[in-house]
Amino acid sequence: EYFDADFREALLAACRFHWTRISPAVFGAMFQLVKSKEARRADGEHYTSETNILKVLEPLFLDQLREEADRLVANKTTSQKALRQFRDNLATMQFVDPACGCGNFLVVAYRELRRIETRIIVELRRREKLTTASFDVSLDQKLTIDQFHGFEINWWPARIAETAMFLVDHQANRELAAAVGDAPDRLPITITAHIRHDNALRLAWDTVLPRPAGPTYVFGNPPFLGDHTRTKEQLADLKAAWGGKKTLGRLDFVTGWHSKALQLLATRPGEFAYVTTNSITQGDQVARLFEPIYEGGWRIKFGHRTFAWDSEAPGKAAVHCVIVGFTKDRGVRQALWDYENPHSPPNRILLKTGINAYLVDGPSVLVRTRPRPLSPQLPEVAKGSMPTDGGNFVVKEDEVDQVRSDRILSKYLRPYIGTDQLLYGKKRWCLWLVDLDPADLNRSAELRRRIAAVRKVRSESTAQTTRDYQHDHLFRQFGFVSDSRFVALPEVSSENRRYLPAGFLDPDCITSNKIYAAEDGDGLLFAIASSSMFITWMKTVGGRMESRLSLSSTITWNNFPLPDMDEGTRQAVIKAGHGIRAARGK
Repeated sequence: EYFDADFREALLAACRFHWTRISPAVFGAMFQLVKSKEARRADGEHYTSETNILKVLEPLFLDQLREEADRLVANKTTSQKALRQFRDNLATMQFVDPACGCGNFLVVAYRELRRIETRIIVELRRREKLTTASFDVSLDQKLTIDQFHGFEINWWPARIAETAMFLVDHQANRELAAAVGDAPDRLPITITAHIRHDNALRLAWDTVLPRPAGPTYVFGNPPFLGDHTRTKEQLADLKAAWGGKKTLGRLDFVTGWHSKALQLLATRPGEFAYVTTNSITQGDQVARLFEPIYEGGWRIKFGHRTFAWDSEAPGKAAVHCVIVGFTKDRGVRQALWDYENPHSPPNRILLKTGINAYLVDGPSVLVRTRPRPLSPQLPEVAKGSMPTDGGNFVVKEDEVDQVRSDRILSKYLRPYIGTDQLLYGKKRWCLWLVDLDPADLNRSAELRRRIAAVRKVRSESTAQTTRDYQHDHLFRQFGFVSDSRFVALPEVSSENRRYLPAGFLDPDCITSNKIYAAEDGDGLLFAIASSSMFITWMKTVGGRMESRLSLSSTITWNNFPLPDMDEGTRQAVIKAGHGIRAARGK
């Protein structure tokens, strides 16, 4: 009853359409277009462009297979048996995208593998001169879409992926027909890609994936969800993927797929590679993730340093990614690509030592959190204070004249330094009431008003500890304060800076919780923090806020490998710091 005239015409038009002109990879972009940004963000969905898909697939297995095919075809002494063996080996492999979405990775992988196989079939027929070749190309063509597996948590993308695989198979058959004059007959359909609608982090991969004669390759673009954006259910999924471990820290949601790949490939040959957020190569995530990877006998096969994620869809997300591929083969030549900026084309780096977990050409060391500084010449740094005051203890530039006109309030006015003040010279003050004279409450109506407003704000807080806090005239969280000059370091700073813009502040300044600080009477710490050595260390092992540098006391500062300094070196460093402050003064 639904098959009316309009339906019939639409079906005939679809049959007449030249589907070989369509890239099945476009389905992911189309699906992204019809979903809201909020819905995509909740699931961590970011559909990948074909360019970036090939950055994963080519160094993982395509380049090696193409090179082998080129060698076999170019070598006049290659036997027909060797060509057939290569073709048959393709049919022993298994390809898995455990977060497949609309199937873009699987589609591109199958298309490129079929092109390699077609080249071998063409060469076989040329050498056999059709005297012993099969008249039925179905007997020559071995690679099939049922070697391809996908897991997808949403039903509709999973069905799109199935359709896309049928389409790319049809396109590959047309290319084969153009090359040898014939193509396999797929009707009636008996072979299909295995796209499973399921939660990949709860699924036992080994029980649903057949054990092939050849290697299993795992790849894809799992969901990007950080510590602050994932739901309680997603955190439970992540813990389940890691075997119930409670020491996950702030591991990105994407790392659950690393754990599942490690489990799958512990008992079968294969390799894996993912597009992920660059956070897995930064800060305290690195040791947490790479320690079990190294313990499993894996090493990095290839990597792409930070680049901007891209897709064919409008409204694409602003995400900075890396690609890391893993192998157990110690003989593989490692490959690493760098980007001048996140939107630049990749440049391959000439490696001297090898790729470590920070995507640096260097030894495989992991920088773990450290409670105290590694160097005895470095003191600990501490964060500043946070008011939780609804804006009543913090005084902005347009309010300061009014506060200064109150002789009682003005006694408690102190510079309040956060990142904007340290980096950009903006002005801000606070009411620092640690030494409040109770009599002053009766002398200033504005002081009473502000304290009452703070009490009201805290009483309405969702945090029990804030509601129970009894000291309405004090900052909610106390941090670093000093009676002498001190160094101040911004928690977050631009990745484009050549040096970290450290501050050297007077003791009357109060720092916010976005500043790390330590007493620095002679200016040594200011000079060290301002050095190219320190920011290089910070860029290499520190965390990031999006792409900006993020200072951590336990990772960056406490692990800083400051060499032992004799007194002469120490004084030279201090003098260099004086020169920096003199230059700023000009």
